[in-house]
Amino acid sequence: MALERIRQLKSHLTHSSGLAALEVKRPDDVVITMAVRSPLCKSKKGALKDTGSDELLTSMFKAVIQKSQIDPSIIGDICVGTVLAPGAMYQARSAAIAAGIPVTTPVQVVNSGLMAVTTVANQIKAGQIDVGLAVGVESMSANPDMGAPPLSEEISAHSTAKDCKEPMGWTSENVANDFAVTREEMDQWAAASFQRASHAQLAGFFKSETVPIDAFSGAPGSKERTKIVVTEDDGIRHGTTAEGL
Repeated sequence: MALERIRQLKSHLTHSSGLAALEVKRPDDVVITMAVRSPLCKSKKGALKDTGSDELLTSMFKAVIQKSQIDPSIIGDICVGTVLAPGAMYQARSAAIAAGIPVTTPVQVVNSGLMAVTTVANQIKAGQIDVGLAVGVESMSANPDMGAPPLSEEISAHSTAKDCKEPMGWTSENVANDFAVTREEMDQWAAASFQRASHAQLAGFFKSETVPIDAFSGAPGSKERTKIVVTEDDGIRHGTTAEGL
């Protein structure tokens, strides 16, 4: 054990970098043991349009437990990344419990799925937990982005701070202008992206990473809602070309 610790310290002091440094295996490495996702569906008209973000979370938690075959009680913490869900903490906590995760497992919320992964990894690295669950959820059907709330006069008068209320589309236009990205170039990239996604879906490349989601069809709150199972993405535009865009 002492020799192993000396090797670790030596590796920290030898100035390795890049891919070589990342490929060095250590006993205290944090690893992702499973990475799965729900199907990605169209907003307002896709297969998940009638399923709330709390219902998506509940179904996803259940799928993770089933696929991983772990005892939920070993999960030391859950971190959920979401931006638009109202009462996100209430949804995340109650969905975890409804899915069969013990009430003793804490739940926290951040505003990014990537930050959720980083948070859990840092908790493991720091020795706070041994196993964690990082999740990202968003429903643009149930929780569309309605823009920024009214901001104070001080913020509105600040030359940089006031830009925080602008939508993502405004940002993308600025980026295109700053880096001289033409509409034609964007259409080519968009078409290529859809073509690759189309090929991947038709070839079955997404099947191993996608878990079936128990969802609903029918307006939320309606007595006529029916349960459905959604198994694949429905937002890929097969046959997309740059000319068609």
